[in-house]
Amino acid sequence: MNIFTRTSRMAAILGGAILLLTPAFTLPAAAQAGGGQAPIMVAARLVAASSTGNTVSPELADVVPLLQETLRFTSYQLACARHFPLGERIVKLEKGLTLGISKVENNECTVTVNRQGRPLVSMRVRLAPGHPVVVGSIPDADGSSLFVVLTAK
Repeated sequence: MNIFTRTSRMAAILGGAILLLTPAFTLPAAAQAGGGQAPIMVAARLVAASSTGNTVSPELADVVPLLQETLRFTSYQLACARHFPLGERIVKLEKGLTLGISKVENNECTVTVNRQGRPLVSMRVRLAPGHPVVVGSIPDADGSSLFVVLTAK
């Protein structure tokens, strides 16, 4: 066997090895570890709060203590609920409102609540599982105040 044949064969073996290894170097670390991470899911609940009556929607049981401590109303009614993966998007809510999620970095994002394209509330929030965030204080036509409760899951 001459030196050129041996060199060509070694180059072919090394080239094949490099091609086999290349995908491992280009995959994200989570994918290399045996699968990617599931996206953070967000529950957005539109809540109508008022001081008329003492009723609470059962779907809000997990956040009632936070709502009562933070908002000081006596009645909390669920107007609608939406679930979606965290990412830039616009989500239609009830009562003519939309929820905008933008500038997502890690678990932080800018949340904007709009009515007919006009921003009513905008704030930067950090979403962590088990820590609901209350966004809002939007007056409703019936005299109640609207709030969006975001919960990461």
